[in-house]
Amino acid sequence: MKWLTDLLLGGVIEKFTGPLLAAYQAKLSAETDHQRLAAEEAIKGIEAARDIAVAEAADRWSATSVGRWLIVVPFGLWWAAIYIVQMLNPWFGHHHRPHGDYEL
Repeated sequence: MKWLTDLLLGGVIEKFTGPLLAAYQAKLSAETDHQRLAAEEAIKGIEAARDIAVAEAADRWSATSVGRWLIVVPFGLWWAAIYIVQMLNPWFGHHHRPHGDYEL
């Protein structure tokens, strides 16, 4: 079931929660101040990346959003049109005739 969730959500949840959880566990199991400080820095970095991702997802004019509208949506419409034409083509009789099989 995890693979289906990762497929549908693109692993977005696991991208931040997994490393953040590991960093918190490293902080709790740290034996020296150096290890604890290193874990705190990792936590700060992961939280900063998460905050940037959340802010970028909320911004309508972010690179992700603009890229989606300029690239993903047109290609999606293009391929949807191709599939629709392929499904409707036999109903209207616009199928391809082999060379030399034309009526005069």
